[in-house]
Amino acid sequence: MKPFGMLRFVLAVGLIALTAILLQARGRTEIIPSRTPLSSFPVQLGNWTGTDIPLDKDTLEVLGAGDFLVRGYQDPDGKLPFIDLFLAYFPSQRAGDTSIPPSIVYPVPDGLGRK
Repeated sequence: MKPFGMLRFVLAVGLIALTAILLQARGRTEIIPSRTPLSSFPVQLGNWTGTDIPLDKDTLEVLGAGDFLVRGYQDPDGKLPFIDLFLAYFPSQRAGDTSIPPSIVYPVPDGLGRK
């Protein structure tokens, strides 16, 4: 190998190694910004009034760490259908930390008066 070719090779390997080291160092710390809890989302939206729907313990275990809001909104006249709202906030956005399997379904608990 020519001296110039060897220099290019060493520089390329050095840059790749430096990039790998920097990516590893950067990935160790995650900045989690402060935020307002999801429960502060308005209960009253125009004429519509919301009712909080608690998540059961098993569902919360599957979801893991985070802040969740499940709320049902209804028109005071009862002429329009209900609107169910599900909001989720996961403090960590790293791959694998917040994965929700597609098979998870969030059923509305019985007894909410829905027809």
